[in-house]
Amino acid sequence: MNRKSLLNKFLANECSAEEAKLVFKWLNDDPTLLDDFISEDDWVSYINQENKSKRGGDSLLRIITVFILFGFLFILTNLLSTSTDEPLQTASFIHEIYYNPSAQPKEIVAADHSILTLEPGALIQLGIKPDLDFGRVKLFSGRVSFKVAKDPSKPFIVESGTLMTNCAGNRIHRGL
Repeated sequence: MNRKSLLNKFLANECSAEEAKLVFKWLNDDPTLLDDFISEDDWVSYINQENKSKRGGDSLLRIITVFILFGFLFILTNLLSTSTDEPLQTASFIHEIYYNPSAQPKEIVAADHSILTLEPGALIQLGIKPDLDFGRVKLFSGRVSFKVAKDPSKPFIVESGTLMTNCAGNRIHRGL
């Protein structure tokens, strides 16, 4: 097989590995060998084709960058809107959980000046509205004594299991 037919076969990507090695050896020995087979117009079109394929990757990179940027902005706006909404939601009702792990009774003074005495092992959830319209205590376990501030306009609700009591100035003992 002559050089010209082997080079044409190589350029068409139809040669074997041994033939490709032989063509590479020829090209290393004489780099101008391809100039006889490939015209300048073919080289220019090949270079333009390579540049277009590289530009396609660049445009893909730009598209991905735009999506990442929009995703980041979306997450950022959601975080900012959530952080500004949370104080409004939590300001309507404040929940605090108290637990007495000690062997001695523990006394808690609520925002409305009511006094809650947690016996050992007692677990409660105290809910108070900031404007002090009412307070709510949910007893989960143990025994609790309540000394409710005397103000009938601001009731104090106590939940213990299925029992719910509304108080407006009493001393109550509840336990589970």
